[in-house]
This record gives sequence, C-alpha cells and structure tokens, in this order.
Amino acid sequence: MAPALLRKLLSALAPAALREDLLEDLDLGYRERLEARGPVSAFAWGLRQVFSFDWFRLHRELREGLMSLFLQDLRYTFRSLWRSPGFTAVVVATLGLGIGVNVALMSVVRAVLLRPLPYGGEERIVSLWSQWDRFPKTWVSVPEYRTYRDTIGSFDQVALYGTGSGNLTEDEPERVGIAQVTPNLFEVFGVEAALGRAFTSEEAQITPMDSDADPEVVLLSHRLWQRRYGSDPRVVGRRIELDGAPVTVIGVLPEGFQLPVDFGASTRTDLYFPGAVPEGLEPIPNGGGSHGYFAAARLRDGASVEDASSEVLLFNQRATADDTYSEQMRFRTLLIPVAEDVAGDARSALWILAGAVGFVLLMACGNVANLLLSRAQERRREIALRSSLGAGSLRIFRQLMTESLVLAALGGLLALVLAHLGLAALKALEPGSIPRLSEARLDLAALGFALAVTLLTSILFGLVPAHAATRIRSALSEAARGSSSSRSSQRFRFVLLGLQMAMAVVLVAGAGLMIRTFANLMAIDPGFRSEGVLTLRLSTPEASYPDAGAVVSFWDRLFDEVNAMRAVGSTGAARILPLATQIGDWGINVEGYVPAPDENPAGDWQIVTPGYIETIGMSLLEGRSFTDADRADSELVVIVNEALARKYLSGGSALGRSVGIRGRDGARPTRVVGVVRNVRHNGVTAEVKPGFFVPLAQAEYAHGFTPRSMTLAIRTAVAPETLLPEVRRIVAALDPKMPIAEVRNLEEVLAGAVAPSRFTMALLVAFSVLALLLACVGVYGVVSYVVSQRRSEIGIRMALGASRSSVFAIVGRQVAIATGAGVLFGCAAALILTSSMRTVLHGVQASDPLTFASVPLVLFATALAGSLIPALRATRVDPVATLRSE
Repeated sequence: MAPALLRKLLSALAPAALREDLLEDLDLGYRERLEARGPVSAFAWGLRQVFSFDWFRLHRELREGLMSLFLQDLRYTFRSLWRSPGFTAVVVATLGLGIGVNVALMSVVRAVLLRPLPYGGEERIVSLWSQWDRFPKTWVSVPEYRTYRDTIGSFDQVALYGTGSGNLTEDEPERVGIAQVTPNLFEVFGVEAALGRAFTSEEAQITPMDSDADPEVVLLSHRLWQRRYGSDPRVVGRRIELDGAPVTVIGVLPEGFQLPVDFGASTRTDLYFPGAVPEGLEPIPNGGGSHGYFAAARLRDGASVEDASSEVLLFNQRATADDTYSEQMRFRTLLIPVAEDVAGDARSALWILAGAVGFVLLMACGNVANLLLSRAQERRREIALRSSLGAGSLRIFRQLMTESLVLAALGGLLALVLAHLGLAALKALEPGSIPRLSEARLDLAALGFALAVTLLTSILFGLVPAHAATRIRSALSEAARGSSSSRSSQRFRFVLLGLQMAMAVVLVAGAGLMIRTFANLMAIDPGFRSEGVLTLRLSTPEASYPDAGAVVSFWDRLFDEVNAMRAVGSTGAARILPLATQIGDWGINVEGYVPAPDENPAGDWQIVTPGYIETIGMSLLEGRSFTDADRADSELVVIVNEALARKYLSGGSALGRSVGIRGRDGARPTRVVGVVRNVRHNGVTAEVKPGFFVPLAQAEYAHGFTPRSMTLAIRTAVAPETLLPEVRRIVAALDPKMPIAEVRNLEEVLAGAVAPSRFTMALLVAFSVLALLLACVGVYGVVSYVVSQRRSEIGIRMALGASRSSVFAIVGRQVAIATGAGVLFGCAAALILTSSMRTVLHGVQASDPLTFASVPLVLFATALAGSLIPALRATRVDPVATLRSE
C-alpha cells in the first residue's frame, strides 16, 4: 500500500516535471526491490534512498511549482477583476480612503508623540513649571530655580532660560527669537555644539539673569546658520550685530535642536546668549518672586520622575507652612516629562483623531466584506462548477484570498497617494497648535505601517467571504434561493451593517460635540473688534534708543506718518496683543481696598499708546481713554478693566481712585481715568482677571519699565494687507535697521485662538461624513443583495396581491432592525468613548443630550437614503416575469 499512497501524494503535491520522474521510479520495481529484502536490509536501503535523494532539486521544483500556481492565481484574479470594473473601483476606492486616512494620521502621531526629541536621554529630562490659584501652568522665578538646583537631590542639573526677540541689524535687518540661558542648559538637554563650543561660566557672569547688560558671545541655531549665513563654518569667531551692539559667534547648535517652548511657538529661538544665577541658597521672597523664566532639569542616574516629584512636593509643603506661599495661593511645582510637555494639549486631540480613523478603516473593511460576500454569491455557480470538476476547498479558498490580497494591494497603493495628499492638506490647514507636525512625512516607518494595515485588512475583509465560498458545494441543484445558507449569509450581512452603524454613531457623536464646542467658542465675545486691523511687531533696541524718551519719540513720529496715510482710521500700539501670548500680572496697591490675610492684589499689566483702545475696538465703559497729554511730566494715570474695578474698586465709581503699581522704587500712585470692558488676553476660554493699562509715555515712571518691543495696530476700511508696503517704507525711512516681524491682521490672531478646536472639529466632521458615506454605501449593498436574493419571494407576494408599500416594508424592516440595534449599541459605546474628549470640549458635556438625540436621526436618515433605491426597485418587480422564470 505504501507505493500507492506515495503515488497519490506525489500526484497531489509534486510539480509536473518532478512528478513524472518519481512515478517512473515507482514503476521500475520499487515494490519488488523492497519486498525482496528482509526488514533490516529494507530499512537500510530506505535510508540510503533518503540520503542519496536530491532534496535540493525537490525544494527547487516545489518552489517553482508554488510560484507557478501563485502566478496562475494572479492572472485569473486580474482577468476576473478586469471583467468587473465597477466592483473593483468601489472596493479599491473604499480601501484607499480607509487606509489612506490612517496612514496620514498615524504619520502625524508618530512625528508628534512617538518620534524621539532632539535631546540626549530625553527620558531623564523634565520641564519645571509653577502653578497657583488662577495660574494652572506658568513660569518659575530665579529664587525658585536656585532652590530646585541646590536642594532637590533627584536632579543632576537644573537649567534656567528666558525667551524674547531681538534685531539682527547687520546687512538686511531681521527680527529673530533669542534666549538667555544658563551655561549648563545644553548639558541638561544632552547636546553639544555642532561647530565651535558652548558657553563658559565666566562668559555668563557678564550678563546675569534679570540684567539689561548686552551679551558679548552668542550661539546660532542650525536653522539660522543655514538660512542667513549659508552654512559657512567661518561664521564661528565672526562679529555680528544684535540690537545694534556687536557680539561674537562662538558656535552653532546641532540640527533640529530647539527649546521645549519653541515647538509650539510661532517664533523659534535662533540666537542664544549666556546668563548667570548667583550661587548659594537665598530665601525665597513671599510669593516666590518674579515669575518670568522657564526651567528644565535632568534626573540623576536611577532617579525617577516620581522620586523628584516627591521631593518637590515636600519643598512645596514646607514653603506653604513657613508662609513663603500662602495657603490661599495653593502653590505647586509641576514636573512634566519633556516629551509630554512638548506634545501638550495636542496629545489628547491626536489620540481622539487616531481612534476616529481606526473606526473609518473598520467600516471600510465591513463594506468591502459585504461586497465580496455579494460577489461570492454571484459566483456560486462558477465555484460549484469548479468544485465538481475537482477543485478542493483549499484551492477555492486560496483563489479568493488571492483576490482579496490583490484588491488590498491596489487599495494600499491608492492609500499612499491619498496619504501624501492628506498629509500635505493637514500641514496646510493646521493652525500651528500641533508641535512637530512639520516633521511628519511618509518615511519607511509609514510605508511599513501602510503595508501592515494592508495585509491586516486583506485578511479581515477577505477571510469570511472566502470561507463562505468554500462551503458552496452544488449550487446547480439549488432549487430555492431562500436556502438556510442564504439566510445565514443575510444575517451576517446585517450584523456587519449594524456594527458599521454603531461605529458611525461614535464618529458622528464626536463630531457633533466638537461642532457644539466650536459654536460655543465663536459665541464668546473677546472684548474687541478684530475686523479691519493690521498688526505688526517693532522693536527699539537700547543701542539706538537709549532711554524712554527716545522710545516714545520714535512711536510719536511713526504714528504721525502712518496716520497721514489714506484709508487709515486710527493707530495704536501695545506691549502684547490680546490672545497672542500670555500677559502676566503685576502687584498693585489699591486705595481703600483692604486685602485679606495672605492676599497679594495683582492685575494683568498692559502698556499702550494713545489710540490703541479705539483701534482694536475696546469698549470704554466709564471715563476717558489715553491722550497725547498723558506724558512723562503730567499726572500719572491708569485705565482699569471691569474685573479689576469689580474686585478692588467696588462701592461707587472707580474714576479718580488711586492704584499704586509696585515698581523698583515702591508703589507709585496712579489715578484711574477710565474703565474698559473686559478683554480676553490669555485665551478665549481662560478666566478674565483684573487688569490695568498704563500709557507708554508714563511707563518708566509709573511702572519702572519701558517695553522695547511693541505691536503696532492700524485700523483701516480697506484690506489690511494692502497697507503693508507703505508701512514698511515708513519704518525703513525712520530707522533702516529696524525689521518688521509678526505681520498679521487681528482676525488671524482671533482665529488662531480657536484654531485647535476648529482643526479637531474639521477633521472629526470630515471623518464622520466619510463614515456616513460608507454606512450609506453599506446599506445600499446589503439591501440590493437582499432584494436580489428575495426577488422570487417578492414576485410571488405581489402576484398574490401584496401592495408596493408592504413590499417596501418587508425590505425596510430588516434595515430598520439592524440600524436600530447599531444605533443603540453605538450610543452606549459613544457615551463611554466621548468621555475622553472632555479636555477638548467647551460649554458642552461629553454626554450632551442634544447631540445624542440628534445622532440617531442622522443615522436613520442615512439608512433611509442607502436603502431607498434598492427598496423602490423591489416594488417594481414584475410578478409575471418572476413566475415565468420559476
């Protein structure tokens, strides 16, 4: 029996060329030679045959045979798909969309959340922030930094840095971001200079922190070195001009390095100069001192973030106990791993969007599975015929899986094209709130992800149809279309449809919540009128403008020139534009106000010129605005906002009351001459805190500080950008070395404040629309299949007198049941999943009743739209033709 069994195995498995040789050997007397020997000699002979056999040839022939079979399957698949262009196009497009949006968004997730930062040992780097009442995340002070540096044992090193901007005035003037850093900052971040060297302690002593001294040495960012100096290595040792003063370039930082705060900033740091903090531990003043710096620390070997946090918590508790920070202040030091700090609020939004595109992909797979099931049913006679001619279940299964793989490959190729276009669109639409988005690209990792998703989806959507097809044995003898296997296939299709509806519910609910959030944000009054205002940033360096009088004189001359332009309604300037950056507060003494124990009255401080309040459209509620008469030699005046007047100046009019602004020489009293409506400075959803405005001409005397950088605002009746060329000419005529920076209109500033929510909303809406489209196509496919399967039944019912409405109800009942079940399950899942959106919602709960009441209506409308055409087609079945065919 052994030769017969071997003959069967060879006939089934061996390639044709090798099969003939082996069968010939069997026919030459294998059985006779084997039976003529005894058991021992037969076993020995068998071993010799095994070891002398050309197994390499067998492997080669088997491999070539399998490749031949695979190529045969491919040729058959391409011929089959070519004969069904509509089916092929729908499947490839569906997969391309599903895979493409996943590849594009996962490229963004990898760039923003998963790709290592340009630091050495980033897992040991933490950012240090301060937190207290009404300040959830803000700067640290020099005394606090010194305490962290000298007392927290889990820190190996702590660095301090402050950011700003300056003018590069040699050759073409340019406004660049600058940072003053402690010399050990680059050690904390684990980087070394790519050219030259870093700072020394001696160089840092020349420009201590909190001083106005001009630096003598600077480091260039790699980006500035390439862009402005043409990657010339001879720049090291060269003297350049910063704010009109010469400085020496001592090095260039490595490519890609930037400070953690630069990743989400509109202006990145391009110049670094050193700053020193005195050694030794000095007492922290009450309230912690002036908070205006960023800090970062590197953990010691073996120390964890939890260890450092425990030590810092003990410091916070001791500082509160000894009244350095009052209990009402609720001061706390935040330690945030640098990767989390850089990602910021974008982390939660990106994971939400990643989940959304995952649902889109699953829905696409469900649609394709339904389409392949329909195709398998349409080909049941072909499959049954091939089976009757000897094709086994494995052969049929392999052919259909090859077809699925080819469709997935074509969909994957289309997905790469769509992912490239989608990634470009994301970068163009993104408002700047997602750090490192510019680093997202379709690299090898993205291609690997696309390949993995393509293979996985080919299995997901191809396995069930291929398995169902192999169960078809003889469709030629099938007498009725309503067999049990057909009913089972229908049930499976409706289960898939219900799951698609459930996933669509989750996406539509998320999009609805973001639409409500964005509508709530847009309904918030920022406290100013943004239309028709051009803004730009100018800086008056100390080398050219040595005192407050020179600064004020420059602005006076600039206003005279700009106001003389046609179409200019008014002009003004401010230290900080609202919603452009954090404003910060300043201590004040208020006449007649008795602070509570441990209370430290303060207000957001703003320095403006006459005309600014009118130019940006703030509302004056009481008193007057600043005028040109409010000069350095006149009475010191101040304007306060509603919040300050309500909190500190209640009990009558605020006008004429005295507010003392704490400066270097104590609190100088200023008289309140006006009250303005609240303006949102730190964000459209942030609390509006007490604030006050000081005229620029009096800032040095009332505040002890004259800002060198101010933002010019110009209100006009024409398109704001049309004024820019003439404004540039005026500035160049006044000071040829003064660059213009941060040019934008006020509407762009306002739009940027709500841009993260708008971006998340736009993507979720797009994904939900895509999900609804896929659900609609899925309903259409399922109902069309059911109608085709039940055509005979429908014809008989109509022949017996069934009305068109009853036929429509027969078809729609199953769709309604599947949709209803999917909506119920989807709403339950959405209630759970949308809870993760709390951090990106505003003015609406994650379980918003209005949203969840609207979602089922949208889904039932989608189901109706998808089922309408095939259901109407069912009502037009000709009963006579149906009965004749039967």
